[in-house]
Amino acid sequence: MEDRWAALKERLATLTENVYPVWRERWLPVVILTAALVAVNGVARFIVWQAEVADDDNQILIGLLATIVAALLCVPAGARWAYRHRMSRVIADIGLAVVVAALLVVLVGPYFGGSTPLAEGFGFAVRQFFFYGGVMVFGAALGGLSIVTLGKDWKSRGWKRREDQIRRKPKRV
Repeated sequence: MEDRWAALKERLATLTENVYPVWRERWLPVVILTAALVAVNGVARFIVWQAEVADDDNQILIGLLATIVAALLCVPAGARWAYRHRMSRVIADIGLAVVVAALLVVLVGPYFGGSTPLAEGFGFAVRQFFFYGGVMVFGAALGGLSIVTLGKDWKSRGWKRREDQIRRKPKRV
């Protein structure tokens, strides 16, 4: 019986050693980006609620500024992912972060502002989800495309290395 427990402990330790670095390297940045995007929106909602901003124009201004800050947070995130990883992984990781952040902003965000989700109706929540998600995707795409344009992305650097290898070979006579 003790041998079974020892084998199970050993297998669990091996699994933990193999899983934790993968989780830390891939999913921790996604979680951090999601948390930052939700925090920006939550802080804006909290400010509107606690400052008792009653004027619609000021509420819209604060919400717009928070959305711009969220998009600006996505620019370096998109650039970082595009520099380090394949574009398929960039789209998957940032897409997941944006979708989860937009869902949390729509479903949990109203609590930061002293309201409840879907208080303005389901249609408004859907529009808010697509607007917020679209703005964040635009920011991430801007960062990723700037890295691609500069030739610093994963694939462009690989092509540059290959070109250097070919140029270093002596010419055949």
